Amino acid sequence: MDTLPKILVVDDDRYTRTLIEQLMRNSADVRLAESGEAARQMFAADDFNLVLMDQRLPHDHGLDLLREF
Repeated sequence: MDTLPKILVVDDDRYTRTLIEQLMRNSADVRLAESGEAARQMFAADDFNLVLMDQRLPHDHGLDLLREF
């Protein structure tokens, strides 16, 4: 059995996170983070094929986080 690609979705808006998860749940292993700090922890602990990130997070900027990753 093929493994599904892992996608990390980082967005402080719960509706957006849930919508993306529902749209992709049959074709990807979707992990959700509501903050930059949560995303950092998840990214450090696992490998992801794709990161979808909100550009404006409460305490972080999405582009800065992508540079870290």
